[in-house]
Amino acid sequence: MTIRCTTSPQCLEAFLVKYRKVLQCLTFADQYSKMSLAKPVMRGLLGKRLRFHLPIAFALSLMAAAAFKFGVTEPRKRAYADFYKNYDATKEFNNMREAGIFESVRPTGK
Repeated sequence: MTIRCTTSPQCLEAFLVKYRKVLQCLTFADQYSKMSLAKPVMRGLLGKRLRFHLPIAFALSLMAAAAFKFGVTEPRKRAYADFYKNYDATKEFNNMREAGIFESVRPTGK
């Protein structure tokens, strides 16, 4: 930045305007170079985070419970009901007795 003029008042005024702008830029940059990061807000942080995360956790747990109930428990109940619909315990007992599984009950032919 060069200003060529004589010592006239207009030249002096132009010089002062430019000089003030340069000083403002320097002090503005100096302000921000000395500033540190803002301190984190610690007061009420747990409550604030809980208000945000607790409903989300509650909703996700309900979704997981519903998925387990309808994806695992209900098909298992249906499978047991279908199995015991046609299950004959006496017939199974006789088959196991004839196979010689029991020690206390002998097969019918022996």
